Amino acid sequence: MPKTGFRINYISISGADNGQLIWRSNDGEEFHSDSHEIEATLPKSILSMEGFTREINFSTDSKITNLRLEQTVLMNENPEEFFEFQFGFVIPGSTNTWQQTILTDFDGQPIPAELLSGNVVVLTKFLDGEKLVASSRVKIFYV
Repeated sequence: MPKTGFRINYISISGADNGQLIWRSNDGEEFHSDSHEIEATLPKSILSMEGFTREINFSTDSKITNLRLEQTVLMNENPEEFFEFQFGFVIPGSTNTWQQTILTDFDGQPIPAELLSGNVVVLTKFLDGEKLVASSRVKIFYV
């Protein structure tokens, strides 16, 4: 566990239109270091969705003044997309749920799952201002 006592309890992804659960992490502890790669298996259908909702449940022992998330999507290790999300102040000794709805923005047909599967990696950093409190590296497979 990081020095701030920040821990991810779980992360889940659901369809934005129907709320149906698509994926949920097994163990939030795996999201605390990008030194190893987590593997996530998602259905191909997520690629044609208009959007999805990500829910992050986390706890902290210490006060976090300005919690934010930076996320980089890599394709074959090349940065393709970058996202930033702001949570703000986090009360010490609390457990919180943070949801983001991410809408897709593509014209025409999505890239085929066969080309993406195993080639997409999502790098996520949780920061307090500029100070890193947790990070992860997730490789995506589509079935």
